[in-house]
Amino acid sequence: VKKKRASANKSSTDKQSNASAGSHDDSIRAAILDEATIVFSTLSFSGSHIFSKLSRNFDVVIIDEAAQAVRVKSSSV
Repeated sequence: VKKKRASANKSSTDKQSNASAGSHDDSIRAAILDEATIVFSTLSFSGSHIFSKLSRNFDVVIIDEAAQAVRVKSSSV
């Protein structure tokens, strides 16, 4: 029982560390995107939460995967 509890506690701590690292990575990505002159992205990534964290808007968006996009997806970009 003690081994299982220790393993569960370690797993919980690892998950929290991974979530924190993921949040830190997202902050770095957002900072880079905020300063970029040109950004290339897939359609699905351009709708990700990282773009909603940016403090700027883009003047032009060109969707390379437009033939694969449904109308709702392309209007959310």
